[in-house]
Amino acid sequence: MAVGTRKSNAVTHPGRIVLESQQTRRTKKQIEADEASAELEASVAQQAADTQHCASIAHIADVEDSVMEEEESVRTYTNRPDLRPQAASGRSANAKRPNKRSNPG
Repeated sequence: MAVGTRKSNAVTHPGRIVLESQQTRRTKKQIEADEASAELEASVAQQAADTQHCASIAHIADVEDSVMEEEESVRTYTNRPDLRPQAASGRSANAKRPNKRSNPG
């Protein structure tokens, strides 16, 4: 039997496997561009985080202020609750409540 080359190997290069497995290297310009874009993304993310943090602090301050106002109101009207301003609820202070005991049937 004669030894010959298989048809599938006739046009392949023996070092092709090695060349395909190697990672292509980046140029100096590519590295600089990648670093610049990463730095820009980091600064944008930091700005967004700072803005969100300031908004959170402002919200907490508003909540604390409303709690302090409510506590001051309670302290002020502790001795005379009849002088306390009515909270804005769905019904007025003089509206009659439905009588649960009366059953017309």
